[in-house]
Amino acid sequence: MQVKNGGRERVFDYFKLYSILLVISSHFLVNYVKYESIPLRIANGKYGVQIFAVILGILAYRSGRKRKEDVLHYALRRYAYFVICELVINSIYYFLNINGCHENMSFGFVIGESLILGDDIFLTVWFFRDFLAGSIISFIAGRYGMKRRDLIALVISLGIMDKVHVSACVMGCLAQTIFDDDVKLFRKWWVTAGMILISFCVKIILSKSSLTYFIFGITSMLTVIAVKENGFLSHIPDKFFVGRLGEMTMSMMLIHPCLIDVVNRLSFTDGRVTIICRYLLLLALTTAASLLLDIVIRYLSKPMNKIIDILFEKMDRSVSQKEG
Repeated sequence: MQVKNGGRERVFDYFKLYSILLVISSHFLVNYVKYESIPLRIANGKYGVQIFAVILGILAYRSGRKRKEDVLHYALRRYAYFVICELVINSIYYFLNINGCHENMSFGFVIGESLILGDDIFLTVWFFRDFLAGSIISFIAGRYGMKRRDLIALVISLGIMDKVHVSACVMGCLAQTIFDDDVKLFRKWWVTAGMILISFCVKIILSKSSLTYFIFGITSMLTVIAVKENGFLSHIPDKFFVGRLGEMTMSMMLIHPCLIDVVNRLSFTDGRVTIICRYLLLLALTTAASLLLDIVIRYLSKPMNKIIDILFEKMDRSVSQKEG
């Protein structure tokens, strides 16, 4: 039995933390090692994004099965969440005048760019549109019980269209259908070890391309299935901070690029100690800043979700009166 966190299995929090650690490490190391070198291939941020997308798909698929809300209702709430995330981080860039934002654009442009989930201000939000589309598609798949062969066709179609992150979200739906079937093969320790080894080798061998992202998505999905079904993470003590950090991963994804530049400007005496100290300091600052950012996003999201809920309540009431 997997440890739960507010109805969500703890294993998904561990995978989200692993994914963001890969992303942070790759963005940090690119300043110190050659591009496509072994350290950057091990700390592969591209692979981390695909793991995150698979977990996002699993959770959205489960939401679709549990909730009775309309797809439009869910889509608006997800859109509002991503808009608030982007508006907050774009505002930070604007008011701190990072990369000359305050001088080169108006705050109206910041708001407009946030509403369309653009990446002209803050490049790291390039994945927002794909994550929004992927979560909505995954919700629909769970809501209407899409069959596995249809999910496979959707995964392949999205991959061909170069929507590899959306495709990875749908792979999360496929993973959930395997969880539902309770395939005992994935509980074998050698299957779990094999998938982890294959994922590690794939990270090192493959270089950047659309096919690479697609293969990363497949290996990420299989690794999540194997580790989750094996259940060894359930033996790790239930600590609150794991679930809390898991909930903060989106904030970590947003804030860490701002902090990398700050940390890199600090001076240390020893070269090798410099990298280690800066990396540990980056992780500490990212965690602290993400906690504050997450609180702000949650605070702003509550009234927005309430407005959306009230709007749909009125719509449902109007439909009921017409039918009556």
